[in-house]
Amino acid sequence: MAICHVPWVEKFGKFAKSILGEEFKLQVLHSHAGFYIGTKNEDGAPVSRESAEYFQDEKQAIKALESGEWTQRPDILS
Repeated sequence: MAICHVPWVEKFGKFAKSILGEEFKLQVLHSHAGFYIGTKNEDGAPVSRESAEYFQDEKQAIKALESGEWTQRPDILS
């Protein structure tokens, strides 16, 4: 798995795009498993979990997103 180093303005979910063919902006989301980097649609519904890892708290997840120090989940469709 590769660590993602992409400028903030170009951060869109690769996994979501591979599944739906649309670009959704990366953001920090939360589930029962913890905080993660993912995407959601215009209605606020989660679309994809992009990060392989979960983070213990929101602050760690934000730092990872802003610095690019997180692991992109592999594309399971290729």
